[in-house]
Amino acid sequence: MRFVVKFDSSVIYHFSNSTDQSDINKLYGFTDCGSLIHENSARFGWRWWDNSLQILAYCYVYGNVEKKFITQVKIGQEVSCMIKACDGYYLFRVNDLPFDTLKRGCGCNGLKFICYPYFGGDKNAPHDIRVRIKDL
Repeated sequence: MRFVVKFDSSVIYHFSNSTDQSDINKLYGFTDCGSLIHENSARFGWRWWDNSLQILAYCYVYGNVEKKFITQVKIGQEVSCMIKACDGYYLFRVNDLPFDTLKRGCGCNGLKFICYPYFGGDKNAPHDIRVRIKDL
């Protein structure tokens, strides 16, 4: 999966609780092996944390969450993203940075469904948030 994303200033938000602020918002990705999203899936995530826009890798591996910080990006910047399902792991790449990997649970090349943007963990977005995604 390859796409370009662009965030505008609407992605800046503040919660008084640091746990809520650190939640990872889901950006774009896919389910794997015909599984449900919370069983096996690979997605990019984002959050407004420490006054910066962070991009993360975010996966469910047999129901367990795996996540990894990748980079910070600037608001208004076009960001190139790629996820590839390999044998035993997912490759994540942002712009021209080195590849990051996260464990992949299932190993089949079965059905994959697109996972669209979703805000937060257990809090609703505090206001409308605009993110532009263009498939490549």
